[in-house]
Amino acid sequence: MISPRLSFDLPGKCMFAGEYAVLRGGGVAVACAIKGVGHARVMRDERAVSVRVSAYGNTDFRVTRSLFDIEPDTLPGLLRFAWAGARIAATGLDLAEMPFHLALRLDRDASGKKVGLGGSAVATLAGVKAVALAAQVSLLDPAAAELAHVAHRACQHGHGSGYDVATIVRRGVVRFDQSDPPHSAPLLARAQTLPWPRGLHAVLAFSGESRNTGDAITRIQADERALGAIDEAARAVAEALESEEPDAFLAAIEAAEVALERADGRLGLGLTTGLVGQRLAEIREAGCTGRVSGAGGGDSVLAFAATREPLEQLCETWRRAGVRVVARLPEALDAPDDA
Repeated sequence: MISPRLSFDLPGKCMFAGEYAVLRGGGVAVACAIKGVGHARVMRDERAVSVRVSAYGNTDFRVTRSLFDIEPDTLPGLLRFAWAGARIAATGLDLAEMPFHLALRLDRDASGKKVGLGGSAVATLAGVKAVALAAQVSLLDPAAAELAHVAHRACQHGHGSGYDVATIVRRGVVRFDQSDPPHSAPLLARAQTLPWPRGLHAVLAFSGESRNTGDAITRIQADERALGAIDEAARAVAEALESEEPDAFLAAIEAAEVALERADGRLGLGLTTGLVGQRLAEIREAGCTGRVSGAGGGDSVLAFAATREPLEQLCETWRRAGVRVVARLPEALDAPDDA
């Protein structure tokens, strides 16, 4: 039997604003932590290190005698992120390797497809925490976040802003301010918890398709006009959250969506068209405010409203059409312990 103290859950993340712009120095992102995404169990093992990651309907499994016998990049799927997190933790904490078994399950996927809840960041942080638990070492959130951020960026060949790891560790609704130059300040020092406006409701739904947006990142990063508009909109979203006024937040969210759609229309990236565009049209027809969650082109969309009724009608429409509702907010918001 695995002791309850060696079992832990991790939230995922859901981005509200700041896509692409947060990658540059001084950029801002706003996101929230979604509970019930990662479920991990850690057990001491006297023989080897083993990691099993189950996500999107697949299971990646690998056993080796040492964390340092195999490079993370040679492993499939999310397994490489969990392995990288464990390796960096063993190195950063200056621990003699501690054999253990980590079983990580990621929920809230959609028919075997990722929905954009930060699965790679969840897997990386799980690897970090698994080493600390197996070695019975106390690991405070700032240290865990730094280790996971280093490992996560390494697995992405130096890319990534860190907002996803920061949101998962900080929890709640988070404003993340990228340092200038990027990654030059402690991760959690850049993450501020914001209130959820009273009376605001939201639904996160899977668009129906997933997409890798690496090509979009390259093109938008070269467009100062697009980045400036997206960053300005993200700052307005953060300010509206601080005001705790639902109407101000809805107006800011709509402006953030307009900023992305204008950039998409000018650059022809396909971030707000296809199934994503169809979901956004359905949201607007229901009288709600629609927003792409994250980089666009696929994964999930958000519907916001100041009352619950139009969202429930939208969910029923989506249910009949086979559209997967991933989470309802604020019910699925993973709030910090002191909230």
